[in-house]
Amino acid sequence: MIALTVELVGRECEVDFIDINMGGLIDIVCNKGFGSSPLTKPMRIKNIVQAACGTIDKPITGKVRTRYLREDIKLIL
Repeated sequence: MIALTVELVGRECEVDFIDINMGGLIDIVCNKGFGSSPLTKPMRIKNIVQAACGTIDKPITGKVRTRYLREDIKLIL
């Protein structure tokens, strides 16, 4: 999904870079495997970055949290 999205944005939009945001802590997002949930599976982050980098000739940047705890989510909500 990330490779297709990056390819579409690169084809349809004039961008200087693509930023992947893996910092969101909202339950509805994390429960579907998005937001900051990949931080619990480092290989998943690697796969996401590799898929994105292989589809566009622009810099790829990313945002992540320094830690991922379920308690953090409860405090925000």
